[in-house]
Amino acid sequence: MVFMKGGSQAVTFTKAYLQSGSLILRDSVKILAFNYLPNQPVSQGVNDFLRMTLPQLQFKNPSVQMLTMQNLAPTPFIQCYMEAEGRRELLIDCSHRKRQEIQEHVRNILCKTPEEVAEENLRRQVVRNPANFGYNCKRHCICEVFGQVPCSSFRDEHRRFVEARAAEAAAAAEAVARDGAAADSSQPPSDEPVENLLTN
Repeated sequence: MVFMKGGSQAVTFTKAYLQSGSLILRDSVKILAFNYLPNQPVSQGVNDFLRMTLPQLQFKNPSVQMLTMQNLAPTPFIQCYMEAEGRRELLIDCSHRKRQEIQEHVRNILCKTPEEVAEENLRRQVVRNPANFGYNCKRHCICEVFGQVPCSSFRDEHRRFVEARAAEAAAAAEAVARDGAAADSSQPPSDEPVENLLTN
């Protein structure tokens, strides 16, 4: 890891690591502020949280503003600003707590449940996928896709449409043939031999 770009924590900036984060904040959470004390045992858990979990948290929650502050208070804490009815704030004390404890506390209070996350992912996948058809989709039926067999409900209608188009085409061809025959019959027959007509 010495030769990797990004220093000793280069793995925390890989896409696979960032996507493996499980902390997805609720929609009401707008700002997270972290206060930590560098090189202090009271703040070791918050330091580890900021180093290992904060990149995942930022990647999974791009609409949430996250601030890190040093030595703002004698104890480390996480302050959360939520957009609710009363615009409330939440303060989480993190002194002498391990990274896993802080992570579980944030998950239980500020994050969505796995069921909510799965439901949102399914809804987003259904909306995004252009291959889907049915209600609330771009296409109502698969017969609207080019090259597919038409629906049984539209088959008779399609047959009537094709027959009407064929009848129109036959009538147009008959009219053209009739006009051509009428034009030929209106010219008087010539007395000249065929050879003279060809040379002229």
